[in-house]
Amino acid sequence: MNIDRRLFDSVTLYTTAIDRADTDSPRSAERRAVAALAEAAFGPGAEISHRPDGSPYINKEGIYISVSHSRHHAALAVASHEVGIDIEQQRTQLIRIAGRFLSAEEQKIYNTPALILRAWTLKEAAYKALRPDTPATKIALPPAAGWRIVYSGPHPAVPDTYLSIVRP
Repeated sequence: MNIDRRLFDSVTLYTTAIDRADTDSPRSAERRAVAALAEAAFGPGAEISHRPDGSPYINKEGIYISVSHSRHHAALAVASHEVGIDIEQQRTQLIRIAGRFLSAEEQKIYNTPALILRAWTLKEAAYKALRPDTPATKIALPPAAGWRIVYSGPHPAVPDTYLSIVRP
């Protein structure tokens, strides 16, 4: 499995393609990809666990992680502070549901498919970083006090994929 590793500020990002060819379910393919990312980041036998709220963690003191996947790629963010990540490809569904996650003011700013995708990934990543204190619908754009953007833009190694990484 080919794994791309990049450093964004204080966050190390690992990304790989999800191999769905030999799988009985999409979830098992995603789990295999995330397991490969965990091993690349932390060594053989590394396991990601989940809190009662579903958020992932690695049992290593002072290390925080966030996991995301799109239809074709999985991503793992690793940092020494809380972190959130989202990786997505453009989907028409995001345009249809924009009013559910963007305020009226935000809809005036994030009003094209590309900007709606950016808003979605930023809010999703912020939700993961701030968990569970702030519902995604209450996360304001541009960032308010409490979180900041580490990176938000096209994934440097994955064509047609948008990536947002945030931290408190």
